[in-house]
Amino acid sequence: MIPYSIYKIIHLLGILTVFLSLGGMILHVINGGGRDYRWRNPVLITYGVGILLALLGGFGLMARIGIDWPWPGWVVGKFAIWLILGALPAIVIRKSSWAKSFWWGGLILGEAQPISQGRSHSERQSGKGEPKEWLALGENAILTITSLP
Repeated sequence: MIPYSIYKIIHLLGILTVFLSLGGMILHVINGGGRDYRWRNPVLITYGVGILLALLGGFGLMARIGIDWPWPGWVVGKFAIWLILGALPAIVIRKSSWAKSFWWGGLILGEAQPISQGRSHSERQSGKGEPKEWLALGENAILTITSLP
């Protein structure tokens, strides 16, 4: 059985790879680049591998912490964001006039991932679905985010 920490590394590596390649694509389009460029295939392959790693690591984490069907709302939210991120390369290339919006939208989607993990008070109290150390980290992070001016 693969440990929780390995799945977390796979998941985070996938997310890093997705945003690295997506940022490169968007920056290329912002600078006036078109559909055909020398690094198109390597960037798209990197993006696809990143999306796959993020999905693999995410489902592995869900299995390790015991989340079954029906998924909690935060998992559905993360999956919806994953689907949006999966479609972005095609949209970025086709709608080059929206490239600057995609730059900031990607940042917002990236920030929405951890925020989408909010749970109800009863789930937080019961510890359902997550190890205790993650609950403590998540609650501290949420308290820090909400206490900002």
